Amino acid sequence: MKKVFVPSLLLRTVIFSGCQSDQKEEQVSKEAHSPTHMDATLIGASDNQEVKLYKKGDGVKLEIKGQVKDFNWNNPSDTETEPQMFYIDMTEDGKEEAVIIIQTGRGTGLDNYNIHIVNQDLQEIKVPHYEEIVAQHIESNVVKKDYETLTITGRALGKKYHVDYHVDPELEL
Repeated sequence: MKKVFVPSLLLRTVIFSGCQSDQKEEQVSKEAHSPTHMDATLIGASDNQEVKLYKKGDGVKLEIKGQVKDFNWNNPSDTETEPQMFYIDMTEDGKEEAVIIIQTGRGTGLDNYNIHIVNQDLQEIKVPHYEEIVAQHIESNVVKKDYETLTITGRALGKKYHVDYHVDPELEL
């Protein structure tokens, strides 16, 4: 299995830009390590088997070091791509978290993924969507300056950008 740690850096950035614990209470149980549970089938595991993900009819079952919890995440087998799983300290608090990356869609030149981070207490840590992050860090403004020019200004990460874009005056904007 190809190890991809670029998502780790991206995830760390996302974590520190606004994570919060999901307070939904779900059943947590202690079950034996096995390739299948009574109502689920193993579909992936981290390299050292600390994290295992099982497919079930209405979601998934996540096992972290023997503790098991059900989640209503999208069914990861729909794209025929095996989920990626890691057991690393994402929040830099000295405790490892399970990181599960599930491909939810794919097409020509585009892949979509859901990222889930679950702590040792089996509580999911909210990972903000990229739209939320972009909205907090990027501002833009487009103004029609004259009949042939659009003035585009933007601010991202403390830097200001300015572009005058010349357009055909015959086009309706």
